[in-house]
Amino acid sequence: MLPWIQKLSTFKKTATVLFFAAAVFFVLIFTGFDTQVFAADDAFGVQPVDQEILLSGTDIRIVIVKIIRAVLGLLGIITVSLIIYAGFLIMTSGGNEEKVTKGRKTMINAVVGLIVIFSAFAIVQFVINSLTNGGFARPGQQKPPAMATFNGSGALGKIVKDHYPFRDDTDVPRNSSIVVTFGVPIEPSSIAENTNETCWGPDNLPTNVDCEMDGDEIVNPYYGDCFDTSGDGLISWENECDRVNTSSVKIDLIENIDTLNWSTDYDAGVSAGVVMSYEGAGGSANQEVYTLVFKPLEYLGSSVAEKLYTVHLREDITKKGSETESIFAEQFGSPDYWWNFETGTGLDLDPPHVESVYPRAGEQVDKNTIIQINFDEPVDPTVTQGYFSPGGSFENILVNTEDGMVTGTWKITNGYKTVEFVSDEPCGLNSCGDEMYCLPVDCTGDVESCVREYNMLVRTAEWTRNADALFEAQPFSGVYDMALNGLDNIGDNEVNGENETLNRPAGVTYRGETINTSTDGDGNVLSETRPDNYWWNFNVRNEIDMTRPYVARVLPGIDTEDIDGDEKVEIGFNRIMWLSTLRTSVSLIEHPAHVCAQSAVGDIPPEDVTCEQSERLSDIWFAVFAYEQNDKTVANIRHRTFGPNGLDLYYFPSVPSSVKGTNQNCLYPGYGPWQNTSADKDRPSECEVLFDENGVVIDTTDCVEVTTVSSTDTGCAYTGGSISGSNDENLLKSNVAECIDTLSDPTVSPTRYNSL
Repeated sequence: MLPWIQKLSTFKKTATVLFFAAAVFFVLIFTGFDTQVFAADDAFGVQPVDQEILLSGTDIRIVIVKIIRAVLGLLGIITVSLIIYAGFLIMTSGGNEEKVTKGRKTMINAVVGLIVIFSAFAIVQFVINSLTNGGFARPGQQKPPAMATFNGSGALGKIVKDHYPFRDDTDVPRNSSIVVTFGVPIEPSSIAENTNETCWGPDNLPTNVDCEMDGDEIVNPYYGDCFDTSGDGLISWENECDRVNTSSVKIDLIENIDTLNWSTDYDAGVSAGVVMSYEGAGGSANQEVYTLVFKPLEYLGSSVAEKLYTVHLREDITKKGSETESIFAEQFGSPDYWWNFETGTGLDLDPPHVESVYPRAGEQVDKNTIIQINFDEPVDPTVTQGYFSPGGSFENILVNTEDGMVTGTWKITNGYKTVEFVSDEPCGLNSCGDEMYCLPVDCTGDVESCVREYNMLVRTAEWTRNADALFEAQPFSGVYDMALNGLDNIGDNEVNGENETLNRPAGVTYRGETINTSTDGDGNVLSETRPDNYWWNFNVRNEIDMTRPYVARVLPGIDTEDIDGDEKVEIGFNRIMWLSTLRTSVSLIEHPAHVCAQSAVGDIPPEDVTCEQSERLSDIWFAVFAYEQNDKTVANIRHRTFGPNGLDLYYFPSVPSSVKGTNQNCLYPGYGPWQNTSADKDRPSECEVLFDENGVVIDTTDCVEVTTVSSTDTGCAYTGGSISGSNDENLLKSNVAECIDTLSDPTVSPTRYNSL
């Protein structure tokens, strides 16, 4: 009996494995084949028609695939049944050779049938993938390289500071604008065409009256604006706004991008208006452009399927004052930047709201504070940042005291979700020797105990009266989001927590630099502090806060090893920070940089791998986003994949002294966490510093022991056998660059990869 039992055991195993394989195949037939690929890319030009006539708009390819699925699924059921039946015959044979033979033949036939079904499934999927460009590149395109180099992405964090939508965002509303912020001022004429034929007026605003001409050319054209040329009080994006120069910026469906010929692919792409946010005072020579808003003239994407878009910023974008020097001239790799995002099928018809403010309502702060407003979604920078001054053009966010308006600059940051105000009244130096600017506190008598009330107002926009879009805003009439939905003040809503329509105060003088009130014919007081404007007040005392920020927490911890490619990187501070300084100063460095993408693949030792520049990794891209947690700022660094292609690389986040708190004091000296051993994965390294009332350090716990001496004021946190403690001279440097050099030393960060 032993041979029979052994054979039975083998077949039992075989039957079990085959049953599992058939069951898996059965699941794949019904769930594994993604029909949404057809909805996302209509390669055959089949467009839905069910909204126009009473016929199904389902793609015929999807119908065919569903039929094939059903047939293969039925065959899979039959196969599973046969295998079960064969196993039953064998298990119940009781030694009857005839039943065993019959069961064996049935199982063999079932296996053959299973192989045939698998083959049919593979052939069907191959054909469908080929027809929808899943298996072949489109004409004029190339397939993705085997080794990812991230070419054209390294500008983010250096040359390109921010953009919306962000890289690889999904479900982007079809009526959204596209926004880009550069780290250096750009030449406006390299991105915009002066379609509306305006010039710089005597008030440094665009005009079409009395423009100086040189033949048919405007001598001093105003680029990147919308102008009411018709005089109807409204703005037409199509007819009254400048257009994007498609030789510098291309926005298009990814299927229309010629990836083999980026530099010569000058098809128009998506037609869009462009508005620039000019910063500074004076005329065109003194003002600078960092941020631009592109408004597509038609909705992006499709109402029935998601669509993938590419935004390509080309080397034809030049630095301010130059017609030839590209902003990407010094970038490693390709001289451009591009990113993708995917649109959803719907429109954004929901308004933005103020999520939080600093100082808080009713709070009392020192006069060297900055003011922050945090929105619950990105808002349009052209209506939320600017210089606020008497007679100025920016009037959407007001800073008032009982003595009148307060002049200064509003600047947008943090993924376009935060605006920050800095007064233009100098009041001394901070801990780094930089000029500080204070909110005016005009006092008489007891000057030291003087306190002034500040009143803040965020003006919403005017409703277009579009009954299908209840928060749709008139362009440039007030604060709105990226889809032109005007600000909604939740605190003033009366209908189930939501307003029915955009509702700005009526019957009151709306424009101007002060918060307006007036009286109607019945003597009722009308005020701007009503729906849907947002307002609050706080008090400012005649004192200066000299306490300093420091890095209280980092994740991953010091010298953490074996991190994941998408590892979360966070830097926690001891207080609320000035977010604009985080966005422009915090950095992330990859070491060694620009290694051959294939250095970790194959049998060749990494030190012997050579490659062309185009085959090397581009700079790592990163962007800093921030949020509040327990009245403290946490910076989250979004980044390109760590260690792509299996590479073992080092990463150095840095926080320089240009990072400042809301009291404008800098991170000086560079206190931050340190520990004598490598941190466990997923556990942060933490540090605590105690100050006295004058900002003098009393004690520290688990921090690098930096000093105020210039040669040892930078904390360089790493572990190693030669480090004796938190005050070891190897941890104390004079600046960030010296620290990076130390961390890059082969004795500290050994590597076998060759870099440029």
